[in-house]
Amino acid sequence: MAAGSILLFLVVAAATERHLSRWIGLISGSLIAATLSYRSQFWAGPTFGEGFAAASLVLGAALLCVVAVSAGSFSRRRLAVPAVVAGGIVATIASMSAYAHAGPTTRHSIAIASHDGTLLAADIYLPRSIPADGLSAILMQTRYNRGWSVRWPWRFVLTGDAPLADAFTRGDFAYVAVDARGSGASEGEQAVSFSPEERADGPALAGWIRRQSWSNATVYGEGISYAGVATDLAWSQGALDGAVVAFAPYDILRDTVWPGGLLAETFARRWSLVTTSLDAGEPERVFASLARFVSGVRPLDSDPDGTALAALIASRRNYVPYDLFASAPFRGDLVEGQDVWSRANFTYRAPQGAPPRLVIGGWYDGGNTNAALRRLIHDPGSHLLIGPWDHGGRQIISPCEDDEAKVLDYPRVVTDFLRSSSTTTGQSRVRYFTMCGGGWKESSSWPVADVRSQTLYLSGTSLNSRAAPYFPRTLIVDPSATTGKGSRWLSPANFDGTLIEYTELFDQSQHRLTFETGPLRNDMILTGNAVIETAITADAADASVFAYLEDVGPAGDVRYITEGQIRASHAALAIGRDALYEDVIPHRTLRAEHRRALSLDEPLILRFGMQATSYRIAAGRRLRLSFAGADHDNFAAVPDGASRITFHSVDGRAPTLDLPIEQ
Repeated sequence: MAAGSILLFLVVAAATERHLSRWIGLISGSLIAATLSYRSQFWAGPTFGEGFAAASLVLGAALLCVVAVSAGSFSRRRLAVPAVVAGGIVATIASMSAYAHAGPTTRHSIAIASHDGTLLAADIYLPRSIPADGLSAILMQTRYNRGWSVRWPWRFVLTGDAPLADAFTRGDFAYVAVDARGSGASEGEQAVSFSPEERADGPALAGWIRRQSWSNATVYGEGISYAGVATDLAWSQGALDGAVVAFAPYDILRDTVWPGGLLAETFARRWSLVTTSLDAGEPERVFASLARFVSGVRPLDSDPDGTALAALIASRRNYVPYDLFASAPFRGDLVEGQDVWSRANFTYRAPQGAPPRLVIGGWYDGGNTNAALRRLIHDPGSHLLIGPWDHGGRQIISPCEDDEAKVLDYPRVVTDFLRSSSTTTGQSRVRYFTMCGGGWKESSSWPVADVRSQTLYLSGTSLNSRAAPYFPRTLIVDPSATTGKGSRWLSPANFDGTLIEYTELFDQSQHRLTFETGPLRNDMILTGNAVIETAITADAADASVFAYLEDVGPAGDVRYITEGQIRASHAALAIGRDALYEDVIPHRTLRAEHRRALSLDEPLILRFGMQATSYRIAAGRRLRLSFAGADHDNFAAVPDGASRITFHSVDGRAPTLDLPIEQ
């Protein structure tokens, strides 16, 4: 397209003026127009794609031809070059503006009354051409503003629309983006996330969509993170005809805020800052670069000057997430009468005749990796796509150069699944990526059928396939030990694009107890959840225990594989009715009444799991298990926690590491 437009400009130049300076000007202007037009699709988000670039180039070509003809009338040769260059820039801006405001999608910002009369702000995106039999719709409920009010003069080239709106409407869907109750331009309040009132909003919105003149009564849901939870809530109540749930927690207490009973401090503070800033209409507090272009959430069409929106924001009194999270460390905790965790999304169950659902996850998405797998085992009819991604699939985190690894093309995956959802079978379909040379694989179920458990025993500083005498080893807890500020636990609140990596972990082996295998004779593929069993004593009643699996090369290079953690006082496993749901790792309720105390005399048995992975360790490399007593960049320290933790045998048997080995 760019080459064709340049050729067109050169033909016009030859017909209007033969001076070399003007040829150079025309070529320069052409290249600027083509480059800016191509780059504009990235500035506006990937959803515009080739159609946006094509529209920009076509209009830019036409306007540049006019400039080229006009350039021939300049009497002074030196004015021709800047005239054509300026024309290229103006043409590109004009084409961006034309597409932004007269593209293939229409948008209406309206209020929809929910089940209790609360007005929820919604943007309705429709293709300009609606078929006679109506459109299927995709519903998305977000906590992070459904759309933006763009500042002048940027509003001439930017729309502030939901990032995926254009992709979905070009895919022949209607797209309905809604501000969650108590956020954006929606009424209501958030005393806790996903209150009973908020849980009922999804079915009410789906019902409203089915009644619209443009609807064919088919409503799907999609969402990443918070929006994924909202989608799952609507799906579990039978309100949707299909759903895509991506990078979303399953049990918010265990997956996101208190994994293993330890407060994910960095995540909690960052997410709290984001939500409170958006609730106050002050995006600049966390999105400085974005705030140059937008002033806050988009008002409704009925409130063009934002007066009603400003009054709504001024009166908003939502909870402060960090304050609530930090004051509610246990399941069943009440804060100002609100049951913070027991209504979390572990109550999801597949409805009768469950509609198709695609679950998307990433191997390095905080605790949401295990969350994706929990969804699958509770609904074997769901589909799973899980790859070497961070939260949202924005980064490839595989520690190796995997040729098949690609950033997630989320719009294409969603539309392809929803279009084919009516033909899916009840059998689970799993597509997963094995890092470091394994590539993409498929399975009919999870756990993968050809995975077998292999037990390694800890002895001295070694990991062995056969039990050997074990002698206690003591970890001196270093409060400064850390996995760094680019760990997987940052990923769900990584709003500034920090690279997820573990270089700081590898530099701190002196802060940890380590156990290694010898060089592997054959490749080892781990696919699933590793589980650790040990016993500990300590010089305090409680302690934090972090465990890491690492891949060590012959030259000493180290690659992070996965990790797990546990607060020692939560050692008791949930049994029988105390187990709230079937789990992929040893289950614990995190209730205050189930706590255990450490001592110096009687070892306390810890059996805990790690985040799932699929990872190939090449022959000749070694597997390392290491323990630490802190991760200060990511987790809050246990109050009055231990400074010395001793690892013991378990009932006379060496501590074990159970590995999920893919045959």
